[in-house]
Amino acid sequence: MKGGASKIPVISKFIGSKYSIRAKLIIMYLLVATLPIIIISIISYTLSFRAMRRSAVDTFFTVADQLNNNIELLLLDSKNFLKIAESEQVQNYLYRSTDEETKYKNAMEVVTLFKSYRNLFDFTNYIANVVILNRNGSHISEHRGVYDLPVGIDELEIVQEIRKYGDRISIIPAEKHPYMIPESTQGYLSICQVIRKNITHEELGYIIVNVRIDTLHNLVDTISISPPGDFFIVEGLDNFIYPRTFAYEEGLLPSNRIEQIRTEQSGYFTESYKGVDSFFVFNTLGLTGWKIIGRSDSRNLLAGAITIRNTTFLLLLVTMTISVLMYVYISSRLTHPIRNLKQSMTLVEQGDLDLQITTVSKDEIGDLTHSFHSMVGKIKELLDITREEQMLSKKMEFRALQAQINPHFLYNSLESILWMAEAGKKEDILTITKSLSNFYRISLSKGDYKIPIRNEIAHVENYLIIQKLRYRDILSYKIEVPQTLYQYTIIKLVLQPIVENALYHGIKNRRDMGTLLIKGYEEPDAIVLEVSDDGMGMDAEQIQSIEHMLNIPITSNTLSASYGLRNIHQRLKLEYGEGMGVHIKSERSVGTVVSIRIAKEPYDV
Repeated sequence: MKGGASKIPVISKFIGSKYSIRAKLIIMYLLVATLPIIIISIISYTLSFRAMRRSAVDTFFTVADQLNNNIELLLLDSKNFLKIAESEQVQNYLYRSTDEETKYKNAMEVVTLFKSYRNLFDFTNYIANVVILNRNGSHISEHRGVYDLPVGIDELEIVQEIRKYGDRISIIPAEKHPYMIPESTQGYLSICQVIRKNITHEELGYIIVNVRIDTLHNLVDTISISPPGDFFIVEGLDNFIYPRTFAYEEGLLPSNRIEQIRTEQSGYFTESYKGVDSFFVFNTLGLTGWKIIGRSDSRNLLAGAITIRNTTFLLLLVTMTISVLMYVYISSRLTHPIRNLKQSMTLVEQGDLDLQITTVSKDEIGDLTHSFHSMVGKIKELLDITREEQMLSKKMEFRALQAQINPHFLYNSLESILWMAEAGKKEDILTITKSLSNFYRISLSKGDYKIPIRNEIAHVENYLIIQKLRYRDILSYKIEVPQTLYQYTIIKLVLQPIVENALYHGIKNRRDMGTLLIKGYEEPDAIVLEVSDDGMGMDAEQIQSIEHMLNIPITSNTLSASYGLRNIHQRLKLEYGEGMGVHIKSERSVGTVVSIRIAKEPYDV
């Protein structure tokens, strides 16, 4: 308490000192402005850093997932060659080659089968060789033909590896079978499987498909990421598939993160890499268990944040300098009491913008008073303009949304016309074309914002005619709107999205014939239109969630993300006022009723 109390006299002495008001205002302004500037700078830098980091994480994960998918597609394509083992030619070679003549004949059929597969599939350019090991004798290779091994088949390391997997497909480095490929084994990866007799499942041999490792490397080399970085593909964290470098000798992976990479499916972390702080992400290739690891220099991640920080500091410095200069000028004008001006400011602060500010002074205070009076007038004018513009802006935003409702409908309709034409259904083509024309003619309505209810019902009926042709086995509908309602107007394009929801989220989920009913009735001060279906319906929790969503205000920032019932509800409330809009009733497995309530507005021809 003593420390806090001792500061007050210091401030009081400063305020009551002989320094000029201008000097006091400048000093106090600098003290007060410094803290917000520091806080703003820290917050700006922190937020930008987090945003840049999150963006980098997302980019790296996206690229890693893309690389993961590309590699899996490569391996899955290569596995198609394993189907050779199920062919009659391979089965005969492994089981029925009892003499040299039969063995030669069966071997030639297998070699011919290899060539057929090469011609059949367009991805075989990255398959280097196919080998079939025979437990009963001679083996056959796409490159070497029929040959024998200098060791027993069970002594081969690759055979031992294949048998560990049972009948599952295995992916094994080519180093484990030096007899399989005539060239260097450093550039291949083998996809292997046990071959069994088709009926008795007796183990006959093994098929080995050798894939060029350069193909996998090319997948990685073509990856482009920002910020700059690189990717590793690792088997078992001690055998680098890409680049082919031993992990611990080169220090490509932080040793203290090995266990995390080994046990987790995916993740990210920051660690030192060759003396530089680096950012790492990793995920797991499901088919092989390989780890795909991405790395980037942390300085690249922070480059954008640092630029934002420096720019913020510069702008704040310039703003502060300009403000100080202006304050020096303004404070030099404050040489006389300003009580009258202060009282006027108080009234304005309380919301009174209609007061008349007068002064007889011709000096600086007089000028300031006139300026303040002018400013109040402009503020009042701007507030009036702002209120008007806000209302106009909301209406324009909602009108713009009309054009976004169901843009895919045209594509679906054109597709239906195409298959009807192919099927020769001329009458259906005439019906759907006429309905589609009427549908879009009413949608445009010469630019009118409101249309007669008659036209809105016709618009929905045209939509249902088209959908009935597409879903004739599951959709039936009825329209029971009395003609007495046709004399009133409605905002266009409000019923069709509700009908579409009923079709796609209600009736289609039944998996059998469903009925959609459109009704209308008149209340003393309103008109109600209902769209009901006997689809799957919703439970109370779903209805509560939708009703909550309906009442979330639409802003310019959320305009493009707002659609469906929410748009309709907000448009109706904006146009017709509170109490109007969308209401929902539903029961699980019974159906849903969506009603819209609008004010009575007779149509003026």
